[in-house]
Amino acid sequence: MNGILKCLETGSNASGIPHFEEALKYGLLVEDEISVRFALAQGYLEVVGNSALPSAEMAKMPEMGRAFEELENAAAIDRKKGYGYFEEKLNRSRLLKSNFLYCLVADAITEEKGPEAGLAFIDQKLEVFRYLSSTPMIYLIEYQSKLYLKCGKQEAAKECLKTILAASPLDSVDENGKEMAFRQRVSSTLRSLESSGEIANSIVLSPKSPLAAKVGLTLAIVGLFFGGIVFGPIAMFLGFQALSEITKAETTKGKGLAVSALIVGGLVTLSAVISIFKVLARH
Repeated sequence: MNGILKCLETGSNASGIPHFEEALKYGLLVEDEISVRFALAQGYLEVVGNSALPSAEMAKMPEMGRAFEELENAAAIDRKKGYGYFEEKLNRSRLLKSNFLYCLVADAITEEKGPEAGLAFIDQKLEVFRYLSSTPMIYLIEYQSKLYLKCGKQEAAKECLKTILAASPLDSVDENGKEMAFRQRVSSTLRSLESSGEIANSIVLSPKSPLAAKVGLTLAIVGLFFGGIVFGPIAMFLGFQALSEITKAETTKGKGLAVSALIVGGLVTLSAVISIFKVLARH
């Protein structure tokens, strides 16, 4: 109670830290323990946020570790006892700052150890809140999607963005419209990824549709009659691209077309270059 009064007096969760720590030492009813541990986590997060240190140094502050420890302890009690504490709109909205500070630590880990390590950290933290009917970690999941894209895992990134859009509001009031703007950005990113995926599927070679090889060979043949200096190199490029994709797909379908595009494109290019030199020699 003293900790709560102190917070109300000062308007600062950090001021209640000593009282909350003392209350935990003496023991509390389980339903009160969740509230105290969560308030303690909020207090430590406030200390971190007010430190004005560079983000990499913030991530290493002992108060950051204590904040996460108490937040995760509160969530563990809520999950085990089924109180629904973090299902309540007010408590759910108070996880906003935790989202951003989890992102800060994930970013520091990624910078130091690479995106795979950052993803491992995020998976661990998301697991803490997986028992809830709707994830409150929407900003952390957006960061997760960015790391997946860095690793070339576009489908995983898209699933992250879909999870965000399906989640209940974190801030149900959203007075400044920040969450609405965030969700619009996520939706726009998802549409872009899906569009780029459709385009890629239509132009990148697959074993069933060796499009690059077909186009390359067609351009090479056209180059036999005119525009060889332009169409020849393009045909060679498409033939090489197709051959590379066929090799990756571990198939032979389309290989003949790709090789033909390379050879004919090369001959057309060579022929065009020779013709140009002949014209220049006459002059």
